[in-house]
Amino acid sequence: MDEASTTSAGTAAGSGALTNKASLANKETARRFLLAIPAKDAMTMRSVLAPEAHLTLMIAGVYSPELRAFVQGTQWDRDGMVEREMQFQLQLEGLFALEILSLIAEGDSVAAEAVGKGRRAATGQSYIQHYSYHFQMSNGRIVDIRLYQDTFHLWQVWSGLGAGVQPHYLKASNLVSVAPERTADELPEIAAEDRLAANKNVVRRFLAAVRNRDPQETRVTWAPDGMWSFAIGGDYSPELRTFDGAPRWNLDGMIKMQQNAHGNPREPMTLDVYSLIAEGDRISAEALGIIVRANGRSYRQHYSFHFEARNGRLVEGHVYQDTLHQYDVNLPPPDGGPVAVRLSSVSQ
Repeated sequence: MDEASTTSAGTAAGSGALTNKASLANKETARRFLLAIPAKDAMTMRSVLAPEAHLTLMIAGVYSPELRAFVQGTQWDRDGMVEREMQFQLQLEGLFALEILSLIAEGDSVAAEAVGKGRRAATGQSYIQHYSYHFQMSNGRIVDIRLYQDTFHLWQVWSGLGAGVQPHYLKASNLVSVAPERTADELPEIAAEDRLAANKNVVRRFLAAVRNRDPQETRVTWAPDGMWSFAIGGDYSPELRTFDGAPRWNLDGMIKMQQNAHGNPREPMTLDVYSLIAEGDRISAEALGIIVRANGRSYRQHYSFHFEARNGRLVEGHVYQDTLHQYDVNLPPPDGGPVAVRLSSVSQ
């Protein structure tokens, strides 16, 4: 190796070390923010949030008017964000628990999964929520948060509407209660950068297969023992430990569900991936999917995906989405036609 090559390799190694150090620092900042929520530590929250920080609850944006959904708004600035968390816990009976399930970072992007548990004081209803946070950092502080969660459960507990309603996607016939045991395969010798690229690529291929309704490509991208789950909370899934209590599908069930999800749509699905990060064998993606259903109703969904890969194939996947929108589009349209109203966003 000549001197120029040695210098180039050394520079690349140094740059990689700095990037890894920044990623670790960004993960710690996200962790501090999340742990400050159950601690009701407004000072720590403010310290890790940049003055221009902004939080968006990722929802479809339109709902049937009878749902009266999210009248408090879906966007908050830094002050509104902190006040939102404080006000939320004032409405709880006892303490709010928040457990971080996963946390990955690449550069200035961080993705986290967490499960929160509490009880609404006014009604005694249990509130068990799965959260997916996507953070964007700048100069070591949080400047943007995109939050995904089980919006059906959020709406059902806090609106006082929809008591006793069970979403269609929780039909027992669709679910798999026990995941098969996995074998610990030998990992091939592959550079970390190449593994990250391969893991991102397999996620891209799978999401393209979802859009194209291509079961063969799905089988190529998933391990035979792979499991797919909806990240939901609620009384219909009361014992959430990681994802053991969430609705789960094995590979065959996942393919069947995806093939039948929207029947015969009027227009084919589009799925645009707008963020994709990886750390080791964990990958997180965000995407916007749009489809026009057979009943004429537009299905416009924001997705947050969290994957685990093994030997270049996917073994675990969790999807977070606007579950209230998923419920809403299955309601019969009033007067035989699609009716929806645009939700007004309020910045606090």
